Amino acid sequence: MVNPLQKAEELQELLEIVLDALPMASKPKSVITNVLEKTQDIKSALETIHHNIVPLDVDDEVKCLSKNFEFWNRLPGGVIKQRTETHDELISHSKTLKALYAAGIDILDITKFGEDDFELAKKIGDKFSEIYNIWQLFKLALYHKKEEVNTQVKHAKAAEYFFGLMKRYDVVSDYEPSFLVQRTSEWIEKELQDIQKLKSHSNPMRIEFDKLHSDYDGLLQGHWLNAFVYQIISDHLTRNDFNHEIYTLVNYRAPSEIFRSKGDFDIIGMVGRKILMVECRSGVLRDNNRDFDNITEKTRGLKSVFDMTRANFYDYTFLLVYNPFLNRPWNISERFENTGIIPVKPDAVRKTVIDLFRK
Repeated sequence: MVNPLQKAEELQELLEIVLDALPMASKPKSVITNVLEKTQDIKSALETIHHNIVPLDVDDEVKCLSKNFEFWNRLPGGVIKQRTETHDELISHSKTLKALYAAGIDILDITKFGEDDFELAKKIGDKFSEIYNIWQLFKLALYHKKEEVNTQVKHAKAAEYFFGLMKRYDVVSDYEPSFLVQRTSEWIEKELQDIQKLKSHSNPMRIEFDKLHSDYDGLLQGHWLNAFVYQIISDHLTRNDFNHEIYTLVNYRAPSEIFRSKGDFDIIGMVGRKILMVECRSGVLRDNNRDFDNITEKTRGLKSVFDMTRANFYDYTFLLVYNPFLNRPWNISERFENTGIIPVKPDAVRKTVIDLFRK
């Protein structure tokens, strides 16, 4: 985007040079003088706009986003807590977070995922539909502190992928699959590769496992979706050389007149002049928890924050990435109609991001 104030200043300088350096008759000199005066008036009006209404040096401001993002990327994975040097330094290196802070919103902590988190989240997300059933059973087992999953032979292929993944990341140390021979009521231990070949897909199947580390428990229970979506968005914006900064799990406390006093932004950032907020919900959205209202209120509150900083300067994109297995897509679309919030299934995130952000 061309900076009109800068161009007006350049035109004024050129006209002054013409008047000073070139000899001419009084009539053409009068014409150029008149144009110079009009240019000075335009420049004065543009300065008023720049200082009091909206900045006109947009490109210069936007270019700083990528430098901010480089600082964020250099930070190690983990929780960045308030009242620490890293926290304060991050705020100072972030246009997005600084705008929130200036509006009275306290950033309590920010979680930065590590490379292993991203890798695991991607491997889960890429197979989300196939492994969903076995994964849910595994999460239930962890919740009830059990080390056994009961399902059917038809899920053996998904179980092979999922438990192979869990073993690779040391979530489990080992696992033993078996299936039930219904006519004898006998459980037979067999490799998942062989169980897949059984003709009776409805036969019960059991997988006993030895739980090892808990490092990825939070990721597996829900944060995987934040990491998965963040990675897709960041990858697309970086590949296409967008000036941007984007953050995950920003835990905040806001003044009550803006929106809910406490909460978190799953993914928040700035892409050029566009504010991006993504709400990731891997569970069920319920009316009795005010889930729908809370999401809508949060997006409206965020918009009001940035509107206060620079009126009519920012555009907004709000995405809701939800679990289509636990929520009816038609109901989600209906509930967020006319709210400005775009509901997206996990397998449609990349397409949505590509459509929204094109060079």
